[in-house]
Amino acid sequence: MKKQIHLIILSVLIVSSCNIQKERELEVLTLTKKSAHFDFGDGIFFTRINSIRILPDSYIFLDRHINKIFKTNKNFELIEEFLTVGDGPFEVRSIIKISNIDPTNNSFAVHDIRKKSFLIMSSSGEKLNYITLKNTRLSDGNFSYYNGKLILDPISSEFSEQSAVLHINKEGKAEQVWKGNLSFPETTNYVTRDMFKVEGKFLRIARENFPSYEVFDDNGEVLFTGDLSGYDIFQSAIDKFKELGPTNQLLSVGVINEIVVVGNQIFIQYMHFFENGNSLTKDLAVFELDKGNSLQLTKLIYFQNEGISYYSFGTDGKELLMYSAESGAIDVYELED
Repeated sequence: MKKQIHLIILSVLIVSSCNIQKERELEVLTLTKKSAHFDFGDGIFFTRINSIRILPDSYIFLDRHINKIFKTNKNFELIEEFLTVGDGPFEVRSIIKISNIDPTNNSFAVHDIRKKSFLIMSSSGEKLNYITLKNTRLSDGNFSYYNGKLILDPISSEFSEQSAVLHINKEGKAEQVWKGNLSFPETTNYVTRDMFKVEGKFLRIARENFPSYEVFDDNGEVLFTGDLSGYDIFQSAIDKFKELGPTNQLLSVGVINEIVVVGNQIFIQYMHFFENGNSLTKDLAVFELDKGNSLQLTKLIYFQNEGISYYSFGTDGKELLMYSAESGAIDVYELED
């Protein structure tokens, strides 16, 4: 695999409750594609991959258009496909996201946005639980699943009058409600929020308009509130919102397209807007949570694949699977030799 690596000293402005100027050594990678895959063998084609998860010996893909989850081996050969479309329990109508793989029992949650429900499955396809949240208005953001509980940040909920992080148990009840410090107006310029668990702490990221975040401990105490707007990589999208947002209060501009967490590494795929109005989602920035609970940029990842946007991606820290809706391929890159 061809991989260009550069180390530079980058002076980065971290905007938070207090402004801190820090110098960090930043690793910059330019990756060359190892392989491309257009099907799962035997004429089994995918149409719109929305989530990718990597297991030690297999891959899991969620196809939003056909409401299927595919499990393949590392050669992209189909092992099994899961889910049936319907209105009954354990059936789906409009699946959009897979949670992280819960390391405690190798299971994950699937969000059905139309049925306002979450299907809990093992990585082998066994259906473990079905949770419906009829009076909760859910977004298409990322959510987490740990120790049998969903951790999510809905638009609105029966469990809280304000924006809040919810810990939902297997009966569909909120065991914990965390308010946090970030303010999100619910009727104007809606902001999608993602929830992740990072090294025993919980990270909440707003990925539209002005990217901000906060870190919670296990008890819901806010440890840190921060802002990513000071990083140049997000500036073109922020400028686009500054241009259009005031004229349309229902408009939200994506700054961050997708986030995947691996250990203490937060892989963020960011949007880039050009002067002609076109946009591109492709490159990645890797952040880490430091000892002070703030996010620090440690790595930038670029791809030698001109003009291609990537719609979704997955990583285990060793390899990257990047799905392009334009080319219809899942491209494979190596992060480690």
